[in-house]
Amino acid sequence: MYALTPAMEQLLVDVACRCQVVICCRVTPLQKALVVELIKRRKNAVTLAIGDGANDVSMIRSQYTLHTILQLLSDQN
Repeated sequence: MYALTPAMEQLLVDVACRCQVVICCRVTPLQKALVVELIKRRKNAVTLAIGDGANDVSMIRSQYTLHTILQLLSDQN
């Protein structure tokens, strides 16, 4: 069963919001980005996604925090 179908979205949000941390592994970069977008859309929440490679660009770009982190890093130089 695919958790990002419209029928399963609310269940995924409910379960994720009961957790302190949600780790998405063994999913595609697009699926990671969809999880981030889902939480932002359903909970109006600020999210943080951390990627370890170029394949995580779509997930990281969907973050509120990317601009802030880049701004902080550029201000340090």
